Amino acid sequence: MHVYRDHLVIRVLGTVLGTGFLLIGLYALLSGGDAISAAASERAAAFGITAIIAGVAAIISSWAEPRLNEVWCAHPRRWLRHR
Repeated sequence: MHVYRDHLVIRVLGTVLGTGFLLIGLYALLSGGDAISAAASERAAAFGITAIIAGVAAIISSWAEPRLNEVWCAHPRRWLRHR
């Protein structure tokens, strides 16, 4: 896997966003304990796992994507020209 170092500000912001997802996911997994019901604990665990997966995906894609400008939707006129 090649790590790209251009567009450094966007890549660092993607890493910060991914780290935030990881922290929220860990908090959802580790908080609560016996203080909440089993159903709420199960929902929190599912949300935590989902947030951790999103965080890992955000961090990896922020450094592994070669052209960050193609991650976002293209302007409609530019999209129609390529058809």
